Amino acid sequence: MKYIVSSLIILFTAINSFADSPLTSTPFYNAYMDVAEVKSANESGFSKNHMKFLSDETVSMDKKLAVINALSWGDSAHVYAFQDYLLAKYKGLDKEVFNDLRYTTYESLPPVDAAPHMNLDELVSWAYLDIMADYFHPARGWNAVIIALQQDEENAAYGLVLDLIRCQHTMDSFVWCDVYLEHETFKLRGDTKDAINEDAMAIIDEYIGLYKQDCSETDLKQWRAQNGIAEVETFEVSGTITVNDAPVWIEDSTTVKTKDGYFKNQELSGKEKVDLEIVEIYMPDWISNDEFRGSEITVKIKNKGNVASVECVGLLEENKLDAMEQGTGWDMYKAAVTVIKPLEPGEEYELKFRIDEHWVYDPNCEIEITIDYLNQIKEKNEKNNKERFEEYG
Repeated sequence: MKYIVSSLIILFTAINSFADSPLTSTPFYNAYMDVAEVKSANESGFSKNHMKFLSDETVSMDKKLAVINALSWGDSAHVYAFQDYLLAKYKGLDKEVFNDLRYTTYESLPPVDAAPHMNLDELVSWAYLDIMADYFHPARGWNAVIIALQQDEENAAYGLVLDLIRCQHTMDSFVWCDVYLEHETFKLRGDTKDAINEDAMAIIDEYIGLYKQDCSETDLKQWRAQNGIAEVETFEVSGTITVNDAPVWIEDSTTVKTKDGYFKNQELSGKEKVDLEIVEIYMPDWISNDEFRGSEITVKIKNKGNVASVECVGLLEENKLDAMEQGTGWDMYKAAVTVIKPLEPGEEYELKFRIDEHWVYDPNCEIEITIDYLNQIKEKNEKNNKERFEEYG
């Protein structure tokens, strides 16, 4: 509800939008061209079959948004045709409802009975059609989307329309960084119901991500702090950092990041505590196939706490002590990182670290494993997050 209520802060102000904007420059329908209704909407325009599609409660909402997105923008005929369709379908529906939804300014959230008869998908579809027709006034869709979200707050498709409305409105301030941060805030919600597919979100991210260049490091740091996100830490290495197939990469050979670059902090009070523990480091394996050639180290960990953990980082370092004492030499320093998924209380999990084109017995194996490397999680016991494995070759 916090995300919904916060929309009041940026809505209902004058706006000067542009054709190059979050609503008009995000053709995510391209990721749904395998859906017949999306393809026909893009090629032949809006028909009664498409209106029935938008009203069909057995169809997932992401596909309905793709149909509307495929119609492009700037044509009010689409929304008025859909209004006529709904008025014919629901005999008790008053046409003034649509004007009320567009123009009524409530001091707080709109009442959920402000749009009777229509199902929630129809309501949000109408709103998206309306703001795509008149992208200069995205606030006109706000009431309808908020009514839907109050009744189905975890619907990712409804949330996406609100996200686009907020981003479009934020452009009026000409503080371009805020457009990027609005979208990133929406993505942090992590809702999955009716969520658009990854390729579709990538299309939206590609455009809105352009606004990140207008964010200063201070802007990003303040946003991370406001959203409980850990500062991404760096560590210097002499040697090669490699990554397994987890959604992690290294920037400039020093920075650990998740796919989106964010790790959440976790600080619990009272008796609720996470306690991640390294249970066992297994003997390393040599892997050689078409996909990977190098060392693979498996580590069993467990959450001994009484509450689930958040996603965090695991770090493997080889020959760390030799590198610190002697510098780079025969025993070259190597490092690898991986993401540790959230663990429920009592759950065990096996991490896999990989070091490309390197055998850890060089000639001896000296490995140190650290879990929750960024210290995101305030744990019951902070002393069981690090273990060593040593064996002569």
